[in-house]
Amino acid sequence: TSSILGETRNPYDLSRTTAGSSGGTAAAVAANLGVLGLGTDTGNSIRGPASHTALVGIRSTIGGTSRQGIIPLFDRNDIGGPMCRTVADAAV
Repeated sequence: TSSILGETRNPYDLSRTTAGSSGGTAAAVAANLGVLGLGTDTGNSIRGPASHTALVGIRSTIGGTSRQGIIPLFDRNDIGGPMCRTVADAAV
């Protein structure tokens, strides 16, 4: 929820949410505003929005990808990862 623009809506059904703190990124990718978006995941913030918007979301294991530039909410759990429309896009 944004204090300026309100709640992020699911582009496939505006009565539904995108879920998670990376929901804005998921909504943008699902609405074809970009091919790939990056989210951060502490608990379910890549996987949840990806599943709510029919995207592929990858949350790697800690240490599998760099966390440089990510300000952790919980150091032992936070990781960044891509959200995109296809597995082929995620492989890039």
